[in-house]
Amino acid sequence: MNIISDATASQIDSILKNELENPATFVGRINGSSLHEENDVFSKIGALFQFTNFQMETNSNYAAFYDWMTDLYCLVNKYDSFVLVIDQFNDVFNGDFKKQATLRECLSDIIKFWTDEVEHVVVNGSKRNFSVILGTDITDSEPKKKKFLGLF
Repeated sequence: MNIISDATASQIDSILKNELENPATFVGRINGSSLHEENDVFSKIGALFQFTNFQMETNSNYAAFYDWMTDLYCLVNKYDSFVLVIDQFNDVFNGDFKKQATLRECLSDIIKFWTDEVEHVVVNGSKRNFSVILGTDITDSEPKKKKFLGLF
C-alpha cells in the first residue's frame, strides 16, 4: 500500500510489528520533534535512507530531497518496500503548519513516483510500496478522526 497517513502511537506500533517481520521492507523512523528546520529534515531523513554526505551537502532543498528519495540506489536492490515513520509530526518545524504542509506535499510526490512514475523514467525501474506514517499527539482514548491524505 502506498499511503501517507496520520496515526496514533499504538497504530504505528501495530503497523510496524507487521512491517518489521518482513525482511524485504525498509523501515526508517524518526522523532519529528527533532526536525526544527528544513535542513534537519533533509539531513536526518537522508541519514536514515543512507544518502551520502555529498548528496546532503550539495543541495539541501526540497527538489534535491525529492531526487534523493526517488533514487535510493543503495536500497532498491535490497528492499521491495519502504516505510517512513515520523513520530510527533505535530512538532515538526515547531508546529509551523505551512512548512508541515510543504513537507507532506513533497512526501506525497515521492509516493506517487514509486507508485507509477518509476517505470516511465528509470531504465528497468520497478514500482515499490512506499508508505509514510505521521505520528500524531492524539491518544487512542481520544475520539478518532483518521485522515488519509493520499491513497494511491
